[in-house]
Amino acid sequence: MTASLPAPAQPVASSLRLMHLRHTSVLAEIPGGRASLRRVLFDPSLQPSFSMQGLFAAPPSPRRGEALGALDLVCISSSDPTSFDPRTLAVLDARRAAVLVPDDSVARRVRHLGLTKVRVMRPGDVAETAGLVVRASPGRGVVGEAIGFHVMDRDESRAGLPGRGLWHTGLLPPLEVDAAASTFATLHPADVVLACTWGLRLRAGGPPLLADVLDATTLARLAGARLLVPLGQEARPAGVFSLVWASSSASLSASLSSSAAALAPTSSLALRPLGPGAWYRVRPA
Repeated sequence: MTASLPAPAQPVASSLRLMHLRHTSVLAEIPGGRASLRRVLFDPSLQPSFSMQGLFAAPPSPRRGEALGALDLVCISSSDPTSFDPRTLAVLDARRAAVLVPDDSVARRVRHLGLTKVRVMRPGDVAETAGLVVRASPGRGVVGEAIGFHVMDRDESRAGLPGRGLWHTGLLPPLEVDAAASTFATLHPADVVLACTWGLRLRAGGPPLLADVLDATTLARLAGARLLVPLGQEARPAGVFSLVWASSSASLSASLSSSAAALAPTSSLALRPLGPGAWYRVRPA
């Protein structure tokens, strides 16, 4: 069990490293047999306020975008400002990076920033870049298209090594509404699942719009993961909207506690929120 938990560490060439930057933004360094570490940024959005004209906000990232260093791959899961902020992307060192996006609108905005290696991905699409194989998983955004990204070393993928992938789920509907992500998880094992599960239980007169931590736990189990990292839990209403929103930090704590309780003591899956701004090393299986 201890081996599945990440811990702050110095760079280790044979280990996956993760840095939670803010909300669903994560920087990953993925090792490979023939290449040096590949640096992948998921959801470049480090601005303090975002989504629906500033109605929601999360604490700012302790890391500045221009200080993140050179990137090999940028994955944008949706057009929502929680996942994509052009101001953040503009200051990144992404000149050599491939940029994978969910729709043509985001692609145009990325190219407007001078980045040329842009590709629109749909669920089921596969891209190869920087020695990595990237598969787009199904998702659903608050506004517009949404996808997730399953990333795996190309040599390991070709060798058919199971369970070595890193899966950033992107925004997902509840599994009771759409179970497509469950099918994807079963077909594409992942060692680590970065699950985008907002702490806010957004509704529009029916079931919640987005999956919760319990849904994420189910997906991680189906994928055979050792580590589940919940993302987006710190989002809160901003401004006047906060006065009429019923969500509270207590509901978040209850959700995380329920998920932890659902994991049997002998389970190989660990649930671990990551503090922002620090490197965490995932020990090899």
